[in-house]
Amino acid sequence: MKKGTAAVLCLLFPLVLASCGVYQHGVRTGWNPKVYPPNSNPGSVQLFTVSRLDRPYEEIALVVAYGDLDETDKEVLVKLRNTAADFGADAVVDLKFNVVQSSVLQARGIAVKYTEAK
Repeated sequence: MKKGTAAVLCLLFPLVLASCGVYQHGVRTGWNPKVYPPNSNPGSVQLFTVSRLDRPYEEIALVVAYGDLDETDKEVLVKLRNTAADFGADAVVDLKFNVVQSSVLQARGIAVKYTEAK
């Protein structure tokens, strides 16, 4: 193998490996560097399609959950709640559903932590 070909392969190999990590379930954003303890009750994480709430909160992370098309929306929302709870969230705002690559259901939103008790 020529040196030029080997160099190109060495450069492309990390890119191929990086593309295998597409299905992450939560990404801590630069919005809020605080780390919260996990919410021990994922079922208590509230879900909202609106992008803003009437009570004070801090944005924690972009959370994403995936499911096959044979899974129900409710099953994917359970995964999303679990992911948000892992970040310590009280709620998810700006909830959206998408179909990705024609066979994967995606739910995503912004995990938030309430700053005042209601």
